[in-house]
Amino acid sequence: HSPWFFYLHIFDLHTPVIVPKNFDEKEFGDSQYEKMVSAIDSWLGILLKTIDKTNTIVILTADHGEYIPIIKKNNVPVSLESSSIEQKLWELGNKIPSNLYPLKRKLGNVLHGTRKKIKSSKIAELDLSPYEKRILLDTRMGEGHRLFEDLIRVPLLFHGPHMNKSKIISQQVRQVDIFPTLLDIIGIKNEVDVDGQSLVPLMNGEDFDELPACIESPPELKKKTEKVIGIRTSKFKYLRDLSNTKKVLELYDLE
Repeated sequence: HSPWFFYLHIFDLHTPVIVPKNFDEKEFGDSQYEKMVSAIDSWLGILLKTIDKTNTIVILTADHGEYIPIIKKNNVPVSLESSSIEQKLWELGNKIPSNLYPLKRKLGNVLHGTRKKIKSSKIAELDLSPYEKRILLDTRMGEGHRLFEDLIRVPLLFHGPHMNKSKIISQQVRQVDIFPTLLDIIGIKNEVDVDGQSLVPLMNGEDFDELPACIESPPELKKKTEKVIGIRTSKFKYLRDLSNTKKVLELYDLE
């Protein structure tokens, strides 16, 4: 067979999460998010059954994490996931012509603000930690965004020929390492200067130097706050304002 490459970017976990009817059951998850993951898993299963896994490298990863607005407080579930009415409004909004986009954006901002007030009132009586409040109320694109671990620690899975038995690696790696790793696995010599490094030595249990990961927040939708950039290692995470090099925001001891 000729060499081939297939890239699949799945958007179904983005708001609003609209679960297919055949996966909207308790057995597929405790939240809409988990049920949608089950649906995506089923779709990927069809793909994996079709390809020749003895001669294909499969990589599974994500471009970011997410706040899933459902927690348990005193063993009682607290869920602030979008309602069926909100999902219908999203579906209608997607049908608005592009020339009416400014109006759509204004209506979206009003809906978002109203929804956050309703959510805040629902949990006002609960004794929540700052972390629990963030999960329930914040969004990845919200105002004052910070690069918390929920949003930047994403899965990275390699499967294919010429790889050792199943292994879980806890050491920090980066997505810029994926490309040089692929080249190394398929035996193409990399003669171009790239930012990443091959993870094959790490997969084989050899000594491997961890390099810092550069991290960056997405743009805040209302543009009231500046973007945040940072550097992360397994031990520390440093964040600062994008445009003001002297404005130190946060330094975390991850251990």
